[in-house]
Amino acid sequence: MPEAQDLGGPGWLFGHVPPRPWASPPPADMDRVEEWLPGLVPGEVRADLLALGRIPDPFYGQNLRESLWVEERDWWYRRPVHLQREVGERVFLVFEGVDYRSAVFWDGHPLGQHEGMFARQVYEVTDLIPPGEAREADLAVRLWAPAGLPRLKRTARQRLLNRAYGLLGLPEPPFPDRIATLKAQFGFGWDFAPPLRTVGIWDDVGLVTTGPARLVHAWAHTARLEGADPARGQAERAEVHLHLEVDALDATPAWLRVTLQPRGSGEGYQKEVPLSLRAGRQSLRLPLTLAGARLWQPWDRGEPALYEVTVALHLEEGRPPSDVAQLPLGVRTVARRPNPGAPPDALPWTFVVNGEPVFFRGANWVPADALPGRLRAEDYRDLLERLRSLGANGVRVWGGGLREKRAFYEACDELGLLVWQEFPFACLFFGAFPSDRAYRRLVESEVRGIVRAVRPHPCVVLWCGGNEFSPQHNRDLVALLERIAGEEDGTRPFQPASPAGGDSHNWLVWHGRAPVADYRKDQALFASEFGLAAPPAVESLREFLPPEDLWPPGPAWAFHHAEWAKLARYAAPWLPEGGEPDLEAFVWASQAAQAWGLQVAVEHFRRRKPGCSGTAFWQFNEPWPAVCWSVLDFFRRPKAVWETLRRVYGPLLVSLEYPLRRYQPGDRFAAEVWVVNDRREQVDGAILSVWVGERRIQSLQVDVPGDSSVRVGRVETVLRPGEAEACAFLERDGECLAWNRYDLHVHDAGRQALGPWLRQHLARWLLR
Repeated sequence: MPEAQDLGGPGWLFGHVPPRPWASPPPADMDRVEEWLPGLVPGEVRADLLALGRIPDPFYGQNLRESLWVEERDWWYRRPVHLQREVGERVFLVFEGVDYRSAVFWDGHPLGQHEGMFARQVYEVTDLIPPGEAREADLAVRLWAPAGLPRLKRTARQRLLNRAYGLLGLPEPPFPDRIATLKAQFGFGWDFAPPLRTVGIWDDVGLVTTGPARLVHAWAHTARLEGADPARGQAERAEVHLHLEVDALDATPAWLRVTLQPRGSGEGYQKEVPLSLRAGRQSLRLPLTLAGARLWQPWDRGEPALYEVTVALHLEEGRPPSDVAQLPLGVRTVARRPNPGAPPDALPWTFVVNGEPVFFRGANWVPADALPGRLRAEDYRDLLERLRSLGANGVRVWGGGLREKRAFYEACDELGLLVWQEFPFACLFFGAFPSDRAYRRLVESEVRGIVRAVRPHPCVVLWCGGNEFSPQHNRDLVALLERIAGEEDGTRPFQPASPAGGDSHNWLVWHGRAPVADYRKDQALFASEFGLAAPPAVESLREFLPPEDLWPPGPAWAFHHAEWAKLARYAAPWLPEGGEPDLEAFVWASQAAQAWGLQVAVEHFRRRKPGCSGTAFWQFNEPWPAVCWSVLDFFRRPKAVWETLRRVYGPLLVSLEYPLRRYQPGDRFAAEVWVVNDRREQVDGAILSVWVGERRIQSLQVDVPGDSSVRVGRVETVLRPGEAEACAFLERDGECLAWNRYDLHVHDAGRQALGPWLRQHLARWLLR
């Protein structure tokens, strides 16, 4: 009886109508569409228009300006739905994400309106479908123009400050309209993303048929482990709690058949539970005991073992179940504990998975497409596999982006990547987010929707209120977010915002124009943002910059976020002295600067373990072709920093700590030698060797404890002509366990100007 019909795919039509105010009841003006065009769902209006050749590629040059009209129109999407309902069956229409204001119609009948991008919309259409013969229904969705999104209600003081910022030519006012919505904030324009306000059905849509009783929500988590042995990847016993919400038409006896089956191979588990359902909605919590449970672990600690949980709700013996839910289960516990030596008022920053501390080697993830409706499961899988190949074991889903699609979290579950999930609040340095009742209702709906969508996935280890806003100035909002996370989940730590309580967004380097060596002054408990920008490969630049803008650089560079003064400052040590560089030289120098900067920062933070318990460099990917901080460009070409990260982000790191300056023949080179081991196993009997040029200056045997950072020695030598590089190798039985290299001709940029330094310190003060 239970059946799910995927309504995604190419069977949709779309068209636009003149904009109308957001009102109830919604206008039924579909007949005013003058031209219906074929569309794709999940998708986005611009993506469909681009596929049809109706707009130029908005990611090329400054073409985006030619499709701004899309944001001024209201849009309709429609498709036929073929179905047959039998007597006793219920039918539900389910939208996982519609962007942003919408109304849904079934055969012209309005089902409801919704504001928000992330919460699931569910409409029961049972009474609109006569039982019996197969029939065709018309499903239609009306979408309101992004140009008509809510605007912030500002005080006189806020309006005055906004005008002052405009006169100063600053990019965004301190009280922007974007914070009046919970639409993904990056779409209003960011320093790596275009001002492209999307509209469309961006996530999955389906038709679900059930019997008289329906499983509204189902998810499972590990409540307790007994006899956990992460080294073997098992626990003697796991207590698992299965949470269900059931909606029954009538009071009735029922029973559940619950099956847990390990993915791959292994013995499963089955249990039947009798129920007495009452009419309406009811919540159930069922404890299950799993013997010999396989543990879900981050990939560098073991196998991310998964179970498939199937819950079948039966009402009558010998009949198919009334409803069935399938969900993932990773047997694991997660907590945070204080870092050693942390200030008493700091938050706990060490992630503890299955009772073991884990150093979070992560990256900041931003939406992988400025038209996110286009993203498919294979896109997520490819990008996340590339991230893991760097040695990363975690990812921070930045608060200015999305609640990603289910495929993102499924891939992280399978790949053993830890996920830090933020709610959609970002970058408010002055004042507070709105606090009126309508806004709080919106927050309640959207954040509950986010938690419900994401909580089944064991990869998610942290809820965070959002990015770069003051928890003190937003106490009520933070309290609301924490309450929702606790009510809908309650199994993961909650972080009020980032940065807060000990983590660092270090933008003194880059935005503050401080020298790269200043990373070594950062004593953060967790380094959650840091990085340098660089242009992508020349081959990529040619794909999105018109020839006339390519070199010398034209206006399209700035349109795609190039910050010339900062790029030139950090690239200077790699540029030839005298004369103007060509395109290839400038790209090479900028990418070399980015690679060196991330190497210095990552090694510093990792050497400080356990005082520092994690890193998340800014940023892994990008939503459109840009000159920004990404290490993998939009066309999925890695920058030069890629190979550097492969050396410094693995579970084993060998690191030289030495004064950062340009060395010449005859100079004395002295370095402390460190080995960082993020594995639980001790490394015994390894040979550590240090080379300068082709000369080995040290070789010693080392034993490195598990989960440690150890200074194992010191090297010192006088450099000879031609010795411009130092290398370190950690080897055992002919196998290279880790290695690293250092360019001794690199010299840092000079001290920063006072203005950028002051602005960055002001930003830190405002975020307290």
